[in-house]
Amino acid sequence: MNYLSSYMIKKCSIFDWKMLTILFKKCFPSLTMKNISFTIRHHKDTIRLCIHKKEIVGFLVYYPLSMHSVWLDYIAVKNDMRTMGIGSLLIEHMENELSRNGFSLIELVVFPENHSAIKFYKKQGYRYSHRIDKKLKFSKSICPCILPKRHSDNQLSTFIKKLKTAFWYLIYQTTIRPFIKG
Repeated sequence: MNYLSSYMIKKCSIFDWKMLTILFKKCFPSLTMKNISFTIRHHKDTIRLCIHKKEIVGFLVYYPLSMHSVWLDYIAVKNDMRTMGIGSLLIEHMENELSRNGFSLIELVVFPENHSAIKFYKKQGYRYSHRIDKKLKFSKSICPCILPKRHSDNQLSTFIKKLKTAFWYLIYQTTIRPFIKG
C-alpha cells in the first residue's frame, strides 16, 4: 500500500461540506439533499474523509450507539477510484481511532444485492450476524486500548470520565436496576 502514502484521512470541517455533499449525492443518488445535509450537520464530528490532491476521494460516517459500540452509517469511494484500497484505508483508520477511544464493536447493514459491499466487509473482517428487515447486519469486534499511546491531560481526563461512566453503568446494571425491577 505504498501508493496510498499520498492519501490523507482527516476529520470533516465546514470547508469540506460542499465537496462532500457533491460526492455524497453521486454515491447515494437515492438520498435527498435534505437527508445528506442532515447527516453532514449532525455527524460532522464522526465523518472521516480521504483526501488526494486536495480532492475528497472517499468518506465514511459513523456514530456511537453506546459506550462500546459504533454504527457505520455510510462509506463511499469515488467510482473511478474503487479497488485501490481507499475504502480499506478509511476502515482501518476508523477502527484504530475507535480502538484508541475505547470502543469494541462496529455494526452496519448492507442490502443483500450489494455483492461488492458484502465482499468488501467480509474482507475487512466483518461477519454476518442476522437480517434486519431487507438488509443484512454485519459486525466486527475490535480490541479497545485501555489508554491512548500518547495522551495529553485532556485525553486522560476524557478517558477517566468514560471509565467513571462505565463503572456507574455497571453498578446500575448489577445492583440498582435488578432492585428496581424487583
